[in-house]
Amino acid sequence: MCSWTYCVLLLLPLAAYAQIIHSIDRMSKSVALYPVLAERLESHLVEEENRIKRIRSHIEILKLENKKMNMSRKELEAEMAHPVRVYRFVSQFYSDIEDIRDSLDMSRISEELRETLSQLPSQKDYIDAVGAIARLQEVYKDEADFTRPQANNTIDVLTAEEVFDIGRTCSEMENYYGALNNLVRAKEMFEDRNDTVQAMAAYDHLAFVMFEQQNPDYALNYTYNLIDYYKDKDDEVLTRLQDNRKLYIEELGGEELANQSLSLSRPYNNEPLEQLPIYNKLCRGESVEV
Repeated sequence: MCSWTYCVLLLLPLAAYAQIIHSIDRMSKSVALYPVLAERLESHLVEEENRIKRIRSHIEILKLENKKMNMSRKELEAEMAHPVRVYRFVSQFYSDIEDIRDSLDMSRISEELRETLSQLPSQKDYIDAVGAIARLQEVYKDEADFTRPQANNTIDVLTAEEVFDIGRTCSEMENYYGALNNLVRAKEMFEDRNDTVQAMAAYDHLAFVMFEQQNPDYALNYTYNLIDYYKDKDDEVLTRLQDNRKLYIEELGGEELANQSLSLSRPYNNEPLEQLPIYNKLCRGESVEV
């Protein structure tokens, strides 16, 4: 520093001197942040470009789907004549719309686009489609087992992933009766094809639903299987499972009684919704008292 500058700085009040030093320090930090800002802007640009690519991809898919779905009302009614087809149609449509929403900056879209999106299948439509499958299963039991080919229909058969999705959604709707039926079946289907990863996902949801349906012994059994699977894979999941294990053991009256119940010698309980008997009567054309 030159002597003249040094003398000027000496004559400055202490507060002003500190302010100059602070400003120099701040400017130094700002300059150091230039390459960081450039790098982060580059990353943001890549994200924006990827977002635009996703939007363009959705446009191409919609154009292709429009050609396939360009059918008359009569043809559409025939296509939607089976509950599995309705579920698949709404599920796929809802999933596509959610992907499109995720690709858009919703704060910047036009009112016309917002209005169009609002008229397309929503989460409510998807939940209604799942609910329709679940109610048919509850009322007609094996006759509505859409997980196996029927004598007159080998096409409209639910996959293991679809059954799992229906079970999980029923659980979120607090329809634990429908959730248990579908999650047990999904577990069986995953195990039949030796898909351990998906089977464990079914076990995880089943443990919760079993507990909600007053089956802590089954919940504990599934949890032990999950702990064994995750013990060397995911510490966070493992901690949650160990906490759940303590809860189920406490519910069963302690460690000794819990161990005795692990044989699962009794059938699990699965109480239907309170409204189900009334719904069944209505489906059969019987009168009910309200």
